[in-house]
Amino acid sequence: MRTRPGVIEGNRLRSSLLLLNVIVAGAVVMVLELTGSRVITPIYGSSVMTWGGLIGVVLTSLSLGYAVSGALADRTSPRTLLKLLIISASIYILVTPTLSAIVLRELDPMLIDERLGVVLSSLMVLGPSTFLLGGVTPVALKLRASELSSIGKVSGNLYAYSTLGSIAGTFLTTFVLIPCSTPT
Repeated sequence: MRTRPGVIEGNRLRSSLLLLNVIVAGAVVMVLELTGSRVITPIYGSSVMTWGGLIGVVLTSLSLGYAVSGALADRTSPRTLLKLLIISASIYILVTPTLSAIVLRELDPMLIDERLGVVLSSLMVLGPSTFLLGGVTPVALKLRASELSSIGKVSGNLYAYSTLGSIAGTFLTTFVLIPCSTPT
């Protein structure tokens, strides 16, 4: 059976766009984590406790996003779910600067335990967007995996692309974005 060239090209384009979504989601998670630290450390300091709370919240949110979105991808339209995840994360990220100012003003470190403050601040500022972005890769896996015999390779590749995005986001934020926003 012959396939039409447009179908193959359309599938390649769709596959490339799916990989791009996975890479960008991984990058944005790290951009959020590093820029989130710039918001939280002036209040709580740059101690191991602050960084541990921040990293712990990001990892917890990612983990929950993987699990919940993976389960939802089996019960709903993965294409629709992917769009909802990306749009919802984008909206939340857009309101994050305003939200973080409110959260950090209300969570006065003089009134609550520092550990609780770091975790609650990180959870409210970074938790929802990280949760939503964590869902991108398992949903992409649902869209990419065409046969069970290749699921290991497909999932390994997708998580590798997501991690490459995270690495790019880390270097971009650390060496370009933050230094450009810091007055000299």
